[in-house]
This record gives sequence, structure tokens and C-alpha cells, in this order.
Amino acid sequence: ILKLKENVPDHLQYIIRDYFETITISDHSINQVNIHKKENKYEIEIQTSSLKEKYDEQKTAIPLNDLLEIGIYNKDQELVTLHQVSVNQENNTFRFEIDEIPEFIKLDPNLLIIEQNKDNNIFPIN
Repeated sequence: ILKLKENVPDHLQYIIRDYFETITISDHSINQVNIHKKENKYEIEIQTSSLKEKYDEQKTAIPLNDLLEIGIYNKDQELVTLHQVSVNQENNTFRFEIDEIPEFIKLDPNLLIIEQNKDNNIFPIN
């Protein structure tokens, strides 16, 4: 772990702490998605909520200052775009422009985060 710590930039040190030094579980969820047509593009507004807890003798909420990937998929279930965003509060809103209407939005599509519940990471677009 010491070699990792020496070679990981300061802003990513939390990953070593969360994955190797403590038992840390996150829960990210999509609460709402709004889509607005803007000329020949679509503006996607994604409202999320996030929680991070450390498990020791008791469950303790810890501050968020993490990176999160958001994948936007088309009707063929192909990844249209992947965004890496900073999450530093419980409720967040992210906006992106894409060329086509998405079929679904997925948080942490590459399964990089240890999460309590991954079922709420996918938001289908009706």
C-alpha cells in the first residue's frame, strides 16, 4: 500500500483509503432525469444523490469528494458518452449535451465504486 500511496496523486488518495485501509461503502442513485431538445441536440439534466459511509464499530457518514462516472446509452444499448464528474455533496445536478435521445443513464458503468445498492444506478428513459 505504501508504494501505491507514493505514486497516487493527492486528489486520488481517498481511493487507497476507501479500498484498502477502511471499509467504505458508497451509495449513488439517480433521482430524476430531464431532457430538453435544443436545436439539433439534447440537453440531459441528471439529478443524483450520494452517500458515503465508513464501517467500523458503527456506521459513520463521511464527507464526499469523489469522482463518479456517468454513462449515457442509446437505444442499441451502446455507450454514447462517458463523463467523469466530481461529487462533493449529497445532492448534485449534472448537465450534458448529446446528439441523440438516450435510452438509459447509468452511474458507475465500469463498476469502479464499492456500492451498497447498484440497482438505483440505472435510469431508463421512457
